[in-house]
Amino acid sequence: MSDFYHRNGRLPSCTSSDLAELNLNMFLNTTLRTGFREGTLGPATTRIAVTIPGVLDTIEKADPKPERPLKRGERFNRWLTRAEEFTAANGYRPPYAENDLYQWLLRAGKKLDAGQLDAATADRVTAVLAYPNIRQYREQQR
Repeated sequence: MSDFYHRNGRLPSCTSSDLAELNLNMFLNTTLRTGFREGTLGPATTRIAVTIPGVLDTIEKADPKPERPLKRGERFNRWLTRAEEFTAANGYRPPYAENDLYQWLLRAGKKLDAGQLDAATADRVTAVLAYPNIRQYREQQR
């Protein structure tokens, strides 16, 4: 958390398309802030957390919800970015264990097959789907 803050000059956001940043945001809200409120956060962690401005603020004050819900195209693009990051980092398509991303990719493939995507987005989805599934990936690694 400290590294992220010093690198970016801000706390991780719940509206980011970066998967690592979203994970840090979840850690911030579910572990650090909740632990601090409930008094279960260890003293060493608390000492570090208080040095980062805003970490121990309330969730609503520190990271308010977006004023408007994301539009369908923005949500699709955000999921597509997550899928691209996952495949680039792992070398295979999201497996069933990554259920939300896996399910989204199935739906995106159906939209691609039905011709419901513009050319640029279709190319991006095709690139993600070109990665092998986890079983094929593991066989290639042997």
